[in-house]
Amino acid sequence: MKFIDDFEEKEIIEYNKYGFWSEKEHACIQRNHIYQDTLNTLEQYLVITEEDIECYNIWNQVFTKESIVSEIKNAGFENIDLYDDVAGKSYSGKDKTICVVAGK
Repeated sequence: MKFIDDFEEKEIIEYNKYGFWSEKEHACIQRNHIYQDTLNTLEQYLVITEEDIECYNIWNQVFTKESIVSEIKNAGFENIDLYDDVAGKSYSGKDKTICVVAGK
């Protein structure tokens, strides 16, 4: 699974005068973690300013072709087509994304 293989567990601390997470001077603590048993990843950002602390969690669920098709069928969908991207690139299973088109 390319996304999991390329995802890096890490911890980074940065000090910024301004940036993506805040227009104010801040510290940003980033922690990335892989939950192998559920194929989830977490990118967590703690943004600390003089006045506040904010936590942003970005969760990703990784699917195989088989697991996404199973979930979609269990939800009552049929006529399932898979693609490598939202532009309709033919499914190869080699990209980081799976795009699904399904109907009921």
